[in-house]
Amino acid sequence: MLTTEQKIQSLIKRLVIDKLKLCKVSEDKNPFKVTLSDGKEYRLFVDVLTTDYNINDRSRVEISKMPEYDKCINDTDTPFVLLGYDIERDLFVVWNPALVKPLLNRNVKSSFFSITSEQKRLYNLKKKRVIDFTFNDGNKVYCVPRQKIGEFLNDLPSKFDNIYGWIEPASPMGAEKAFDIFRDTDTNLPEFVEYLKGEGYMKKGIDIKKSYVNKFFHEGFIKTHEDIFLKYESLTDYGKALDEFFKAGDVMAFMKGYGNHHRSSLRKYLDFLTWKNYESGITNCAVIEGRDSGRAGKLDLLYVDIYENSGLPQEECRIQKKRTLETFVEIISLIGFEKVAELKLVGYGGHDGAPLLTKEPEKYTAYYYSECDNGWFVYRWGSTKRKADTLNKIADTLHLRFHADYIHANNVRAKEKGEE
Repeated sequence: MLTTEQKIQSLIKRLVIDKLKLCKVSEDKNPFKVTLSDGKEYRLFVDVLTTDYNINDRSRVEISKMPEYDKCINDTDTPFVLLGYDIERDLFVVWNPALVKPLLNRNVKSSFFSITSEQKRLYNLKKKRVIDFTFNDGNKVYCVPRQKIGEFLNDLPSKFDNIYGWIEPASPMGAEKAFDIFRDTDTNLPEFVEYLKGEGYMKKGIDIKKSYVNKFFHEGFIKTHEDIFLKYESLTDYGKALDEFFKAGDVMAFMKGYGNHHRSSLRKYLDFLTWKNYESGITNCAVIEGRDSGRAGKLDLLYVDIYENSGLPQEECRIQKKRTLETFVEIISLIGFEKVAELKLVGYGGHDGAPLLTKEPEKYTAYYYSECDNGWFVYRWGSTKRKADTLNKIADTLHLRFHADYIHANNVRAKEKGEE
């Protein structure tokens, strides 16, 4: 039985390496080191594009800090070519290698963005061809049909000014500016509330998070420890600042008994600010991230393939919403809330006995999604993997022909049905 890593390698070879005619592979692991027929050498790193949860019309690939990338950085003669694969539209997004390499191992994560509407534009073309677009920072990005990726890579030096170059990332916003944005709760909190609504939070959960964030600022804890935050030049580094802040004696005393709620509320507020500043154009094509926790580090994609004679209203399609929860609820809606409720399934997430579906969430109301038809509440807690497993269990029990799977930004899940 193939391991997940072996499946990843198999997927990449099938998508890219097999398309490069007369290609010699000297390092048989992602990132692959390949020599093309004309002698050009590249390191190819392939990962799956994920829809960003909160940034409008944006998708991205994340590269985590890894010791093996040091070799790629030091190999100045070999461009590091990042290929983001759009599963739904069967195409690649390609960034300038001179922009990608300087961001390797610069921090915990580096994110590379694409514009979803441009990927859709290529997908909708009757005659598939390579298209490009340019971000506000002047960096060009290409969308390439999978069938043309070999031809594109052979011609890569003509696509960018200097693929052997080194483009330093944009300068951070500065410590003072970052802190001014962070502490401007008069402007931020109303927008934070709308952000949480968009994430599917119920009113009670929103009120709790807003209240906790408010206390940190208005009771003087952030002001007292401003020196912690002023050490960092960008909001994307504030994850590390919060780690230090939560260890301060007065902050620990304040959070006593409710520490997890306080911490998660302030981290969610930071996630909102990071998203807000992505959208406003402070960062465009690429950004370094300074943490590996919080929503920004959990960009899981849930998708459901519906087959012929599925037993559902929709046939032969893939359902994939912007957010995992929306996909999960959509499939349950297609099956029928009443029918799924009759299975008496419980939700995952540590709340013993909490039903997956209910009309009266007497306990754990903050963990239910309420915007469903006919007054139903769907248990929203638990990982994307758990949601996929739950949908597959429903399919097996009700003998419906669909299959749910998921992909993480750092771990392609290419499971076949029935495999572990």
